[in-house]
Amino acid sequence: MLRRENVLITGYSDPFNDRLSAGRGLVDPVRNCLHRKGWLNDGIVVLGLPRGGVMVAAPIAEALEVPLDFVVTRKLRSQNQNDLVIGAVTERGRVFLNKPVIDALSISNEAIQAEIEQEKEEIRRSVAAYRSVLPANDLAGKTVVIVDDNVVTGSTMFATLRGVWAERPNNIVLAVPVAPRGTIMALSEFADFVIALKAPADNFTSMKDYYTRYDPLEEEDVVSVLNTFVANSLDRA
Repeated sequence: MLRRENVLITGYSDPFNDRLSAGRGLVDPVRNCLHRKGWLNDGIVVLGLPRGGVMVAAPIAEALEVPLDFVVTRKLRSQNQNDLVIGAVTERGRVFLNKPVIDALSISNEAIQAEIEQEKEEIRRSVAAYRSVLPANDLAGKTVVIVDDNVVTGSTMFATLRGVWAERPNNIVLAVPVAPRGTIMALSEFADFVIALKAPADNFTSMKDYYTRYDPLEEEDVVSVLNTFVANSLDRA
């Protein structure tokens, strides 16, 4: 276990069976963090990043008996070099650009705007399917737990954190099953607390080394998890 002022790496050793089991593994560390910080009564919302992050977030929200929500963030890529990330755009339309990369490649404003509009359309399409099941929560004044199934470089998560902070929550906790240690430490500058079950210090390898099952997910899989959460919430009410 590694603990810094606002970072907890539990050192979980076994592979996760799947994303749902990874979420169940995060329940106690998240609950303990909220208890120690005195945030349990603040009004908590658990936000998952579709698609995999929603699968991990659902068991956490269910165990804590708090609202589940999601936040969609899409990477912006160079049209000439698709593997090169030049920024990100959030569900609520906030755009974050990597100016040094854009300037180095002399990417035109027209190309950037075209990429932004394309990714906004993808966001609208995804959000329409998910919001038909789960309405958006007001995050202002809340403690928000942001969850994904993994983080590698952190570019999408950096944009997500900045976008969520713009919604004026009181606190943000970032909780992930696995991420490189360096990325965790960098992200800790943008969250009140960061929790990871695994944080390898050496080269980050395939997700198959950390999950027994890490199947590709479709939108229908996310909608199914949201429907199950809503039904279970109604049963508890």
